[in-house]
Amino acid sequence: MTNQFHFSRWGRRRRGVVLVLFVAMLFGLLAMAALLIDLGSVRHTRQQLQGAVESAALEGLRGFDAEDETGTDEPSRVKARERLFHIFDNDLDLISAPPANFGAGPVLQFSAGIPLGAEFRASELLTLPARTAYHPDDPSWPFQLNLENETGGDIVRGVFTYSAEAIPKEYGDYARDDFEPASKGPAILVRLKRSNEENTETRSSGPALPLIFGRGSLLNLESKAKGITVRATAIAEGRPALSVGPAYPATMYPNSDPPAKDLPGWTPFALTESFWKTLPLNVEQAVDVESDGTLLPAAGKIMWTASLGADIDAAATAVEVAVPPMSLPALPFRIRIDNELLRVRAISGATWTVERGIDETLASQHLADRTLFLQRDLSFGQEWTTLASPRPTKLSAHLAQTYAAIVDETSGRIIGFGRVSWTVPQWENGAFKIGLTKLASGKVAENAGVSPCRPLAELGLNALSDSALDELFLANRNLIGSIKAPALVR
Repeated sequence: MTNQFHFSRWGRRRRGVVLVLFVAMLFGLLAMAALLIDLGSVRHTRQQLQGAVESAALEGLRGFDAEDETGTDEPSRVKARERLFHIFDNDLDLISAPPANFGAGPVLQFSAGIPLGAEFRASELLTLPARTAYHPDDPSWPFQLNLENETGGDIVRGVFTYSAEAIPKEYGDYARDDFEPASKGPAILVRLKRSNEENTETRSSGPALPLIFGRGSLLNLESKAKGITVRATAIAEGRPALSVGPAYPATMYPNSDPPAKDLPGWTPFALTESFWKTLPLNVEQAVDVESDGTLLPAAGKIMWTASLGADIDAAATAVEVAVPPMSLPALPFRIRIDNELLRVRAISGATWTVERGIDETLASQHLADRTLFLQRDLSFGQEWTTLASPRPTKLSAHLAQTYAAIVDETSGRIIGFGRVSWTVPQWENGAFKIGLTKLASGKVAENAGVSPCRPLAELGLNALSDSALDELFLANRNLIGSIKAPALVR
């Protein structure tokens, strides 16, 4: 009896211990929930904002070409803003209002409650506004074009200077060590903020990301009242082209939706750097072409063209080539006949084994004497290989605007791509001529099949600072009229 009475009395003393332990653990559980849910929401919001500003910066950069016609860069800023709005719109229709829950992170409203200091209240009432997610087009914090180009604006044009720092310094006024605002600068910066800052005519800021579970944690009251600041910044700049693809006429894809556009691509000839720099802007020059494909003055050589030696139908996989080129690239390589792309798999004399209708083109019948064009990318730093043809009269394809490879005479390597137009080749008194015009240098190439080139320092190739490749890159950066491709630099 004594033992039983003692056990019962001990049990009564243990009642309520679990509740006390639960209350003690509650703060820890809230902290864990804040870490998993609130900080997860921060990361997700940051990713959405970053993807939006990166896309907007590239779109704004592509609009720089319109500046030459209007005298202002407002069109490029409008294009950047429209891209932002499209990203946060579910039907890509800016006229119709986007759904309330489609955006970058939640927008919540807290009211009433018991004041605890530092603008924080306990037991607040949580309500949902008409839009429960952040949108940069919300009239409460409208995204600004910043035509004044102020340092802290939503869109800023300027000069980007590469820095090896993983996270460049950004100061309280949003000045940066790697970006200097300049009204005619070659780079564009786009930023989005959720930070409770004051909205002005040049900058906007949505509400900070609210804490949900973190409101019951042991964080200081001021942090819980203000929420979490989330920012995203992207800088895009036109970079010297790393490579330019071949020309693709829109007629190759007659059934495309939306309709295909001409891809200018490269010219079938290269220009030496010295000759390129002597060409005046927007003035057509008559350039003589020798029978071996050499352009005079010393401007380069025509890439090869050949012709079909016999008719082929849509099913043929072997083609006869009349007057094969003097040299050929490594197998396999692509060629174009009319509007069909073919891949050459094997060569036996004048007979080429081919794969028909590649890259979504249509295999079709071709008549003898039709021209064969080489289809390959020309790359920065690549040695220029002349694939001359003894029949330059077969050079018949041209586009009003295209890009010529610029070659260094000493190294024989491509150091840039210049924007030109050229006319259909002509015969005059037995001489072969083309009309060549050097076009005003554009800042960004659109629809040209262009890949941007990054500075070697960004690629971690500092050991090559004295190498030929580094010299070629510097030459390409300083080449007047060299083609630029849009690239994210930060």
